[in-house]
Amino acid sequence: MGTPHDPEGLDPFPTELFAPPDVGGIDGKAARKGLLALLDALPIGIFWKDRDSCYLGCNAAFARDAGVADPAQIVGMFDRELAWGASWELYRADDLGVMESGEARMRHKNGSWVWVLDRGKLFARDENGAPLRVAGTHLDITERKHLEEELRVVATRDKLTGTLNRRAGLEALERELRTVDRRGTELAICYVDLDRLKETNDSQGHAAGDALIAQAAQVLGSSLRATDLLARLGGDEFLLILPDCGPEEADAIWKRIALAALESTPRVEMSHGFAFYSGGSGKSIEALVAQADSGMYADKRNRCH
Repeated sequence: MGTPHDPEGLDPFPTELFAPPDVGGIDGKAARKGLLALLDALPIGIFWKDRDSCYLGCNAAFARDAGVADPAQIVGMFDRELAWGASWELYRADDLGVMESGEARMRHKNGSWVWVLDRGKLFARDENGAPLRVAGTHLDITERKHLEEELRVVATRDKLTGTLNRRAGLEALERELRTVDRRGTELAICYVDLDRLKETNDSQGHAAGDALIAQAAQVLGSSLRATDLLARLGGDEFLLILPDCGPEEADAIWKRIALAALESTPRVEMSHGFAFYSGGSGKSIEALVAQADSGMYADKRNRCH
């Protein structure tokens, strides 16, 4: 624990801050005690520091988050000595910015990562106008962030396969096309459809059909490059988005997919069709997807008849 540190020798919360002289009948020490009791009852962490980012006090909620048994023990301590010590430089940067509000992901001393929301305000300056005291609030929002991530996954991911869903996939394609136009590169998409899914559903049941769709997603995803994207458009249809990819590379990717499909259990059979986009071509998403879809149907006719 650090040593108490108050270079100006000032009470961090002087009595007059709690009970102004013109308010009769109020004892300053009693008012201070009452306010500190109120702060301790709040579920959100509250703290105050000096200009050197040395803690002058906090409430019980902040002490718990900081890993300090008693709020009084935090006096004289710095962020590097607290539970989030691994991220203390971020806190110091906030202090130098007079504690502007913001969310941050911090590494706890126990190795876990937590999200916090800090808000702060300068409340005292010295005779030269330099910052003297800053007070703020601290709230652990890790649970909220986890919920936000769960909602994001629900909104963007296909429940059965874990791939991007139709909406997220088409939005991703739109972004990639803008990137191609900006950089003058190229892109390929591949429209994929499972063969004989109806036969599986009819003979083995829809659970088997769902397993086949999930297996197809696994085969496709495991054969792509790190920069490629995979979306399930619905039913047994998938869309591959292949940035910086021309016909030769696209053909190599499909050969990897075809080999993985042959080795998969259950065995997956798929038809596919490519469409290519070059920067500045002006082709719409609808036209591009329709071209790949048409190629897929041509492949299916050749494969299944």
